[in-house]
Amino acid sequence: MKVKIIKEQVRPRKTLFVFDFDDTLAHTDSVVRLQRGGEVSDLDSGAFASYEYQPDDRLDFSDFGRVDGQLIASTLAILNDIQRKGKDAVIITARPPEAIGGIQKFFTDNNMASPDIYATAGSANKPQVMINLLSSGDYNHVVVYEDCMKNIEKLGDVVRQQGIEYSAVCINKDTTMSKVYQETIIRLTTQQLSRIIKEELRELIC
Repeated sequence: MKVKIIKEQVRPRKTLFVFDFDDTLAHTDSVVRLQRGGEVSDLDSGAFASYEYQPDDRLDFSDFGRVDGQLIASTLAILNDIQRKGKDAVIITARPPEAIGGIQKFFTDNNMASPDIYATAGSANKPQVMINLLSSGDYNHVVVYEDCMKNIEKLGDVVRQQGIEYSAVCINKDTTMSKVYQETIIRLTTQQLSRIIKEELRELIC
């Protein structure tokens, strides 16, 4: 029996850190105004994250362009440390593009450099941004900081589809953190692979 050994060169780990903004890096009072069936309601960032579009819905993002709020020190410190170490970090927010300037000012006001910001005008568009980022960089690990489990799961799906390791931390309402995903793709050296094959062959012969 012939056994074909496939050697894979182990690449250095290159990680992309992805942060949400609202309720992850800052608590804000911005709302999206929803008009549905003649009724008008305001959706805060948490409600908007779980919002599901219905035909004839009309959304007003004008207030979401305003960025006022209180920073979340724990996650902001993590982002600051990542930036100081020269690692790749971005923000993917469900806010509209008009909010980018306000978010950049938020970082300036807190004496931090702003990472690249991708404003998707809705959580449903976040996975496509992740796909674009992964196709443009040689990443083999992604870490997401998010307050919305639905977004964590959807972003995880597109990361896994590309065979990339995925970790995620959920930011709870009280700003504590819960690690909800920690996945590792095991890569074997040639010696480890050879030993496994020899053990399998020994069992077949016996």
